[in-house]
Formats: sequence, structure tokens, C-alpha cells
Amino acid sequence: MTEHIHQIFFNIGRGELISIHLFNWTHGKTKLYCEKHNISHTLWSKEMVEDLLNSYPQYKQLYEDFRYDIQRIDFARLLILYHYGGLYLDLDVKPEGKVIHHIFKKDYFIAKWSDSHLPYNAILGCKKGNLLMLECIEEVKRSYYEKASMEIYDKWKARFVFQTTGHYALHRVLKNKIEYTPCVSIYNESKGIKNLSENCYFIDYSASVWYDEKFKESIE
Repeated sequence: MTEHIHQIFFNIGRGELISIHLFNWTHGKTKLYCEKHNISHTLWSKEMVEDLLNSYPQYKQLYEDFRYDIQRIDFARLLILYHYGGLYLDLDVKPEGKVIHHIFKKDYFIAKWSDSHLPYNAILGCKKGNLLMLECIEEVKRSYYEKASMEIYDKWKARFVFQTTGHYALHRVLKNKIEYTPCVSIYNESKGIKNLSENCYFIDYSASVWYDEKFKESIE
């Protein structure tokens, strides 16, 4: 796996990166970590993702068809990892501080919370051209068009995201094939760090910037 950390920022109505304090802070911390440990870092913009899609014309229509920008961001992380390899981190995630060079020696790296059986798509990694990542991309395409026509997802918008481009879509491909790694601890402003995994390499500040009023419905 290439020693490269990828992150993505689209302005989805909450302002530019510098105006979102948490994102700006965690992104800065991640860049400093990469500089200290000689790891390459790229912050992908919407325009950069669209340029990458020129190399994958078979997915351009899908990308345009997505209902929500968060689905485009979910899809982009998979395509970036397949094309370049490396490690993807959400912008509200930062390295805890431990050395992570060993992670880049793996064929793939899929995080999970310590109390979950599902993959956590905020922290993903693989080697360039990894076929499991390609399977995930194809599953996103299949499940998006299957579920986009279901009326129930007009109401359950968040579940629609999770099922088509999020962790449930990944799990349908990856379950019984690979093990997910409990490596992330969750930070809560009132409670501090919780769900502390034994081998914590990342802290998740759970900003959920995409999860605005239109997504606040039952996902149970």
C-alpha cells in the first residue's frame, strides 16, 4: 500500500474548509502528522475528483445520478483508493499519534468501531488496483440503481446513503472475506474519548457535517 493519506472536501453548503473549525483543525493535525512521518498527503477537491472520473467513463453517469453529495464523496474515496492506493481518512478523523507505517504494508485496511461488526468507511486503505475495492465500487453502482427506485428511501434518506454508498454497501462485499480492524476511538465533546479500542491509531470527532435536517429521520 502506498504511504499516502487521502482526504476529500466538497463544499456542501457549510462553507469552505477554513470556516469549518473542526475540519480545519483535524486536517491541519493530519498534515502535520504526515510531514513528521514522511507520508504523502492529498486533500481532494470536487474538481480533482471529476478529473479522476475522466479515467473511468463507465462511472461518470453514476456519479452524476447520485442524489446527494455525500454519496459522491463516499464513491470518490473508493475510486481514489482503487486508482492510487493508500489510506483514506474522513476530515473529522486524525491520527492518534502512533506510527502507522505498518498499516501501509497491508493489501487492505478496513477499520471498524470496537463494538461493531460493520466496516467503518471513514478509515479505509488498500493497495493500488485492489480487486476487493473494485468489487465495492461495482456494488455501489448495483445497489444505487436498485434502491433509488424504492419509495421507502424517499423517506429514509440516511439509510439510503448507508445502504448504497456507505458501510452497509461495503459490508455486503467484504463480509466473510476480510477482517475489519478495531483501531478508532470516538471523541464526544461532553464525555471525551469513548469506545477506546485496544490498538487505537485514529481519533474520530464525529462531525457528521453532511447529516443535516433532511437526513434526520429514523434509520432503525
